[in-house]
Amino acid sequence: MSVPGSSVKGFEKESMLEILRHVPAPVVIITAAYGEQDNDDLQVRGMTCSSFTSVSLDPPYVSVCLRKNSLMMKVLEKASGFGVHLLNEENKQKATDFAKPHDTGKVPFNETAGPWSLLSLDKYMSEIPPNAPEGEEDEDKVKAVPIMEECMAALVCYRKAAFDAGDHILLLGQVVATSHHDFHPLIYMNRHYHQLGHEV
Repeated sequence: MSVPGSSVKGFEKESMLEILRHVPAPVVIITAAYGEQDNDDLQVRGMTCSSFTSVSLDPPYVSVCLRKNSLMMKVLEKASGFGVHLLNEENKQKATDFAKPHDTGKVPFNETAGPWSLLSLDKYMSEIPPNAPEGEEDEDKVKAVPIMEECMAALVCYRKAAFDAGDHILLLGQVVATSHHDFHPLIYMNRHYHQLGHEV
């Protein structure tokens, strides 16, 4: 059914939200860490995100958008990189858990993430241009990304740039490593999780 031009109205926030709720979005979990790796000050955090996009293949860029005032954004501002974990229906509970706000610290992450490890970015630095990401570099901070083992696919990203986008920050990441299995991705639409149906 077509939408007649006469039905087009001026901007209405609720109308925009209703439209966007019906746009299927991938469900990913973003992870990041900062602090000293062998120190109790190390902070590890994860957050469910449905604003994830492939940007470029050469160079390999992806983007994620997060609210400016989110605790996850505070970690990402200081991190050298971040992980993007793609999910299937078996990871639905992880998506739900990481969508909840947690207190600062690594204990809630450990309870929610399942098996995980820190993947060092050092061995991939030769693939990345010498310019540093936006913000000041701290030589003591961990240059590693938390990777969850029970997700179906993961992209390890170097934090390339950050852009102001209204009440959100758009983060551009350069993919330096990947891991994946065959899977049917988890989708978020109209406030519920879904899986892709039949090809049409």
